Amino acid sequence: MNASPESPTPRERLAIVICTYNRSASLIQTLESLYADGYDGSFPVDILVVANNCSDDTLHRLETFRATHPHDALRMDWIEEPSPGKSHALNVAIRRT
Repeated sequence: MNASPESPTPRERLAIVICTYNRSASLIQTLESLYADGYDGSFPVDILVVANNCSDDTLHRLETFRATHPHDALRMDWIEEPSPGKSHALNVAIRRT
């Protein structure tokens, strides 16, 4: 029996990868939008932010966001990728998810 796209099997999950470079304000807006969507938690959703060679306040803002936005159905984490470039960020995200 095949599961329809609308009803994932218990092993399936959605991974949202956000690669960012020194855009902490727009990153927080994006995360606020995801958290405000009203997701019901019917299957696991992981949000992985890749801070790609960031030199701004991205990491601090991620820590603050996670502390002020607890959510049982959405799990957010982040990693730092020191090598600049979207391909580096995506590759580290693939290895992580």
